[in-house]
Order: sequence, then C-alpha cells, then structure tokens
Amino acid sequence: MSKVLVVLLSFAFSSFSFAQETNRHWQALTDSFSLLVHGSYKQFGEVNNLGYAAAAIPSLIVAFDEDDRLANHYRGKKVDKSVDLIGDLGVVLNQPLFPAAIYFFGDYKKNSHTVQFAKELFAATYLALAESGLMSFIDIHERPSTSELSFWEKSFRGDSSFPSGHVIPYQVLFF
Repeated sequence: MSKVLVVLLSFAFSSFSFAQETNRHWQALTDSFSLLVHGSYKQFGEVNNLGYAAAAIPSLIVAFDEDDRLANHYRGKKVDKSVDLIGDLGVVLNQPLFPAAIYFFGDYKKNSHTVQFAKELFAATYLALAESGLMSFIDIHERPSTSELSFWEKSFRGDSSFPSGHVIPYQVLFF
C-alpha cells in the first residue's frame, strides 16, 4: 500500500510540475503571437521604417533587373550547389522548429535574452511570411516557372514571385 501511495504522490508531483512547465511554454507561445500582432500595426508608426523603405525601393528595381539577368543565365543550366543550399535552407529556417529550438535552449540555460530573442524571431518570421503571402497577390514580378508548384505555393501565395518566402528568414535574422 505504501508503494502505491509513493507512486501516486510522485505521479501527482510530476504531473503538477509538467503542468507548470506546459503553462510556462504556452505563455511563451502566446507572448510570441502577441508580439506578432503588435508588430503588424506598430511597424507603420516607426519613423526608421520610412528610411528603410526609401532605400529598399531603388534596390528592388536593381534586384529585379539582376534577377532577370540571372534567370536568363541559369535557364536550362544546373544551379550552383551553394545557391540551391541557400534556397533550401531558407525553407528550413521558416519552420517553427528553429525558433522553438532557440527558445528551449534559452529556457534550459535560464537565459532570458535568448528566450526573448526566440519569441521575437518567431513573431517577426511569421509576420513577414504573412505579409509576403499577401504581397504576392499584387502583380509585381512574374514567377519564372509555374510548373511543379506545391500545394502551399498555389493556396497561400498569389501569382507574383515577389517577395520570395525563401529569403524571409535571412531578412528577419540580418535586418
């Protein structure tokens, strides 16, 4: 009887501990979504963002010309492994596993800065992906190839290839 009581008490304690952990992680996830929502409208009130837009617009014009030149150069040729790897890695970094791994590492090390970085990375990445999806419905830049598009590309993106979702994690991490 005492063994059963010990097992039940230890199970109850571990369940309580697990519930507290789950509650803390759930709170971190809701904090991340809160950052995403606040960032979606507060970004338009930042004066610095107007400066970024002023620099971005001319650079986009040059980038589109360069993109056409590169597309014509590589059409029918094999793409370099480094270019292919960067594109594939962009898809991997868009997954929630990357910010989640950073969050759990920071949580394990009890580093509040790393935890906050993971929350902000999650929020910024998914806000940028949502905005990218919405912007793709504006006819800015035609897709080089419409064959072999995945379900996600057909369902959640428009006909424009700008901006590419592959570059979102790099933009979030470096800008």
